[in-house]
Amino acid sequence: MTIQGCRRLMQNNHVPVIVPKADWNTRVRPRSHDGINFWLDVDPDYQLRAQDHESLIRAALGGLSIHNQWWIADVYVVDEDDDRDTNPDTVKRFFRSLNERFSNDRRPPDGLVYERIRYYEGHLDGPIDEWAAKDWWAMLETTPGSKKGKYLRAFLRHPRFPQKLDSLLIIGGLWGGMRIGLLHKLLAMHCDEPILCYWDLILKTFLKIAGNRHELLPLMDGATVKLLQSRAPKVSPRDHGFLKGKKDRAELFPNLSPSQRQEFWQQLQEIDYPIPTLETFFKDRSYLEVGQSVMKQLYPADPHRQLTVDQRVSELFDTRLPVLYTMSQQRLGHDLLEFWRFSFQYGFELTDHQRRKVLVKASRESTPSLVFEEPGPPDRMHIWGHFCQIIQSRGFRPPTRFDFVPRTRLPDPVACDFPEIGLEKDVEVEKRSGKPFSNTVEADRYALSAESLRQSWTTPQVTAGFLRRSVFKAFFSYLIEEGQEFNQGPAVHSTPIDLNDFSREVVRPNADVDIGNTEMASNLEQAPGSAIPVETFTALPTAIIEGDPGVTTHPSQGQLYFPMLVTIGSDQKSLNLPDDHEFMNLFQHGLNQHYFSIAVPDGRLICPDECYTYYLRHPAETLHAQYYNRESTITPESNAQAMLTDPPRQNDARTEMEQAKGWLNEIARQCVQNT
Repeated sequence: MTIQGCRRLMQNNHVPVIVPKADWNTRVRPRSHDGINFWLDVDPDYQLRAQDHESLIRAALGGLSIHNQWWIADVYVVDEDDDRDTNPDTVKRFFRSLNERFSNDRRPPDGLVYERIRYYEGHLDGPIDEWAAKDWWAMLETTPGSKKGKYLRAFLRHPRFPQKLDSLLIIGGLWGGMRIGLLHKLLAMHCDEPILCYWDLILKTFLKIAGNRHELLPLMDGATVKLLQSRAPKVSPRDHGFLKGKKDRAELFPNLSPSQRQEFWQQLQEIDYPIPTLETFFKDRSYLEVGQSVMKQLYPADPHRQLTVDQRVSELFDTRLPVLYTMSQQRLGHDLLEFWRFSFQYGFELTDHQRRKVLVKASRESTPSLVFEEPGPPDRMHIWGHFCQIIQSRGFRPPTRFDFVPRTRLPDPVACDFPEIGLEKDVEVEKRSGKPFSNTVEADRYALSAESLRQSWTTPQVTAGFLRRSVFKAFFSYLIEEGQEFNQGPAVHSTPIDLNDFSREVVRPNADVDIGNTEMASNLEQAPGSAIPVETFTALPTAIIEGDPGVTTHPSQGQLYFPMLVTIGSDQKSLNLPDDHEFMNLFQHGLNQHYFSIAVPDGRLICPDECYTYYLRHPAETLHAQYYNRESTITPESNAQAMLTDPPRQNDARTEMEQAKGWLNEIARQCVQNT
C-alpha cells in the first residue's frame, strides 16, 4: 500500500456492506455525487459493517488524510422479512460469500484455509456446512500446479495429527506460519511422537503466558506471535529488553487491557527457551529430518508397515519375547533418547544433508589474512562404529551391513559455543530455527553431547549451543518422565519388575539365537517413557556426582564396596568394587573398551559410564556386567557363513574375549588388594 497506494477504484477492493431494508433511506441514505456515484449519509450512531477488506481499510486509515478518508462500498439491501419465502441456506451462503470471497490473484493464506475447512466439516465448534467446505477445498485445489489439496487430504486421514493441530486453532496468531505444502513431509518422516511433542510445547508455552486461561488465547494476535517467536526473555537480557519496549508501547498484546497485559508480561518473563510457533516448527522440521535420516538406517525399509521410527527402532531390542510398544517405550525410552541424541549430534556427517551456508559480505578494504583450517569431521564409518557400539551396549541389534565396521570410540567434543560465552551478543532471531549453520559445527556437537545436556543452562545468552539443546528438548521431551529434566539421572522404577515378563538377552559370540519371534506389537498408542540423554563414553565429572540430588551416598561416606557380578562366556566372577572415584572411572572405561553391557536388578540396561552414579544412589544393589563382544547379533546362518568365508573374524573374536578375561583378572586382583 505504501508503494501502490490504496487503489480504491479497483473492483476487487470494493467493500461489500449489508444494509437492512428498514434502514435504507432512513438511517443510511444515498446522496448523488456526480450523477453516477453516490455518497452514503450514515447516522452518527449507525455502523456499516464491512463484510470483507476490513484489514485493508484499517491499513489505509494510517495513510489517508482526514479530508480524504473515503472508500467505495458495494451496498446490498436485504429485506429481513423475506426470510420466510426464501431458502435460509441460500441467504446464509450469500452472506458467507461476501465474507469469504478471494480473487484469483489474492489467494487465502494456508492457515485460514485449514481453519475454515476444519470448521465447516464440523471438527470444531461450528455446525457442518458441506457447501462451505467444498468452496474452501476448491480454493485450495484449483491453484495451478499446486498439490496442497492432495497433501491436506492425506494429512487429515492421519489418526493423530489433525486433532493435535486443531488444538492450536484457538491461537489465531499462530496460523500465519501454517505450511500446507509441507504436510506430506510430516507423513513421510514417520516421526509422529517428536512432532506431536513439539505441538504440545507450542500450546503449553502460550497457555503459560496466558496464565493457563484458555479463554484468553484468542487474544494472541499475529503481530504479538511474530514478536515473541524464538525469543527467550528469561535467558537473554537483550530479548527481555526488546519485548519490554514493545509491551510498554502496547505493541505487544495490543488486544489486552493494561492489567491483563501486565499479567501476561509477568508470565512471559519466565520463559527460558526459544518460544516455539508453527513457523518455527516447519523450519525445525528440516532439522528433525536430519536425525530421522540417521535413525531410519538402523532398520530395513518396509513400505507395508506404517510404523513410526521409535516403533521400528524398539523392534531392534534383543529379547525373545514379543513386547508391546507401550511397554517397550516405557522401558526403552532412555535408549531411544540416546539414539536420537547421537543422530542429531552427528546427523550431517552420517547423511547427505547439508548445513545452511553463512553469507559473508566481501569488503573492498579488507586485506588478505591467514586462514586456519578447522579439523575435519571424523570418518563416516568411524562414526558408525561408535554408534553401533552404543546400540550394542544397550542390548539392541545394529544394522547387519555394519557387521564388519570396527567398534571404535570418538573423541570427546571440545567445549565451545558461538557466539563465544561471555560476549553480550545473541544469535539473530531470524537464525534461531531451522537447520544449523556451517560455522557452528563444533558448538553444535558439544551442545548435543550428553555431558552438555546433563548440565543446566546458566549463561545469559542465546547461543548456537543453547538453540541446539532447546530444539532437541522441544522434539524429545516425551521420552523423559514427568518431573524430570535432561540434566537428571535415569528414573529408577520403584516397583520390582518380573524379569520373566520383560528380559534383555545379551547375545554371546557364536551363540545360536532365534530372532524369528522378536517382532513387537507396536500399533498401540505411545506412552511417556523414562529417559535421559547419556554419554556412552564420558567419565562422570566429580562435580556432577557431588551435586546430584539423587545421590544418597557420598564417595567418602557409607559402605566401602559395591557388588558386581561379571560374566564372560561361561565364567563368572563376583567383584567388590572399591568406593573410589578414580578407580571407578578407570573401571567404567575398561567396561566400554572390552564390550560389556550392564544390567540393573530390574532388567534395564544402563551405560557402563552410569555404574558409579547408580551405585551412589543404590549402594546395596548388585549390577551384572555381561560380555557381549563387538560382533552384532549372530544367527545360525550368519555364523556358518562367517566360519566359511571369514576365519580371521572368528580369531579376532576369541582374541578379544581373552583380552577381556585378562583385564577382568587384573581388576579382580586390584579389588582383592583394596579389601
